[in-house]
Amino acid sequence: MQEGKLKYKRLQIGHIWLRTVIEIVLIIAAIVVCSYLTVRSYENTFYEATKDSARESTQQLSHSVSGAVDPELLEITDPKREAYVKDYYSELFNACFTDGSILNSCAVYRVSGSDAVFFASCDGYDLSDIDEKKLADITSAVTTGQQMSCSYDDAYYTYTPVFKDGQTSPCALLIVSSQYMNSFDYNSLVMERLKTIAIFSGLMIIVYYSISGAVSAYKKRKAVSVG
Repeated sequence: MQEGKLKYKRLQIGHIWLRTVIEIVLIIAAIVVCSYLTVRSYENTFYEATKDSARESTQQLSHSVSGAVDPELLEITDPKREAYVKDYYSELFNACFTDGSILNSCAVYRVSGSDAVFFASCDGYDLSDIDEKKLADITSAVTTGQQMSCSYDDAYYTYTPVFKDGQTSPCALLIVSSQYMNSFDYNSLVMERLKTIAIFSGLMIIVYYSISGAVSAYKKRKAVSVG
């Protein structure tokens, strides 16, 4: 019996709270690593799926929205009326383009000769994202008067010229972009749920091992006092 007590005491000797903290950290780290690998695998699959549909998406959206662009409205030069038209198109585009698995945006440019000047856009359209390559493609679409679809990094752009009746040169250019998501860095229901699960799991692990550590510490003190 004495030998059993001594063996029990030897098993309980150690820095219980340090061991508890290490166990918590290692288990949470293991969960984080496994979750990260799972999410990254899903992201890669998701990335390929959205990439395949982005080009078709921009073309369909461009075809649908181009009918709402009225060439006569774009010719208005009165400052007050022009501001009203710009607000009208901004609200219209915002109503047409919502966040989703593919992030869409849209803008309309007023064309004069071979020059395309920004007129209005939805809130998601980023003018600073228009680099030299995109400017060259905009000019090409205006010059040729043909719809163009181009790929840039993680997005597709479709340039659709808009014509007045009886004219062969475009008076406006509609630009629609579809950016396919390659990660969950964007706001999404999936990411919010993952965060909730991670926080809940972490709290449960901390509570469980804290209680386990407290019980072990109590038993250790009791065993020492009995010995």
